[in-house]
Amino acid sequence: MSEYFEKAPLVYVVGSIKTTELAPLLSEQIVHLQQLMSECDFIYASEEPVTKVEFKISADDAGTTKRTPHLRRCYHTSNKRNSLVIDPGSIEFRSTEYAGFGQFMEKFKVIFSKLNKAFDFWHNTLVQEVTYSYVNVIASFDEAHKLSDFFNDSIVLPLKSQNEFLQKDIIQIGKLGFSRIIEPNLRVNMSLEQLPIKAGKFVPDELVELNKDFGMPIVLDNQLADSKDIHYALLMSQASTIPSENTKLIDFDFSLFDKVHIQGKIAFLSMLNRDVTDNIWGYKKEN
Repeated sequence: MSEYFEKAPLVYVVGSIKTTELAPLLSEQIVHLQQLMSECDFIYASEEPVTKVEFKISADDAGTTKRTPHLRRCYHTSNKRNSLVIDPGSIEFRSTEYAGFGQFMEKFKVIFSKLNKAFDFWHNTLVQEVTYSYVNVIASFDEAHKLSDFFNDSIVLPLKSQNEFLQKDIIQIGKLGFSRIIEPNLRVNMSLEQLPIKAGKFVPDELVELNKDFGMPIVLDNQLADSKDIHYALLMSQASTIPSENTKLIDFDFSLFDKVHIQGKIAFLSMLNRDVTDNIWGYKKEN
C-alpha cells in the first residue's frame, strides 16, 4: 500500500550516490555521454572546472599539497526541471517536478544503467554513501491556520520565543536542525527553517547549487505572497546509508534508496500535525 499527499508542498528532490574518484573522460567519451543523456531527454549540457586539493602531512611536518583539475558536468531535461550532475566523486539525480518515489527512481535507474554500460572503466569505482533528500516549502494559505498549526505539538518553530518582537524587527530568520543515527550505517538529518515571506528561499544551504548554470526552476502551487502568515517553513528531510564494504558501482543496488527514502519519510511525517496536513494536502492511500 502506498501513502501520499495529493498536494504535498514538495519542491526539490535529490538522489545522490557518493563514490571514490571517477576516472576522467576523454573528449570522445564526453561526446558519447552527451549523446546518451540526449536519448533520455537531458538535452542541455553544462560543465564547470573544479580543483581537488589533497593535503599530506609527513612526520617531519613537511606538508605537501596536490591539486588535481576536474570537471563537474550537469545535464538538464528540456524543461530544466530534472538534472543529472556528475562530480569527480558522485552521481546525483535532481528533480523539481516530483511525481512519486517510484517514478523518480525509475528515471534514475535508466540513466545509471546507460552510464554503466557505456563506461566500463567506472565499474570498479566504490560506492561510499547513498543519500536521498527532499525539501518541502510549507506555508498557510488558509485564514483558519497559522504556520505553526502544520507541525505537531513537540515541534516549536525556531522563532516562537521571539513572537513579542516580530512586529519591531526588520527581518527574522530561525533554524532548527537535528541528526539521528538510527543504525551504525544509517543517518537521518532534518532541517527546519522559518523564513519571512519575502525571503523567497526554496532550497536549504546544504543543497544549494552554487553554479547558476546547474540551477533548476522551482514551481510552487501557490505564491508565497498569498500566504496568511508572515512566515513560511523550509523543511528538509535527508537520509543516508553506507553500503557494505567494497560495493562497486557495477554492483550498485537501488534498493538502498528504498531504505533511506522510508526513513526520511518517517522522520518527515513525525514532525507534522496530521489533523491539519492530511486535510489540507489531501492524504491518500492506494493498494
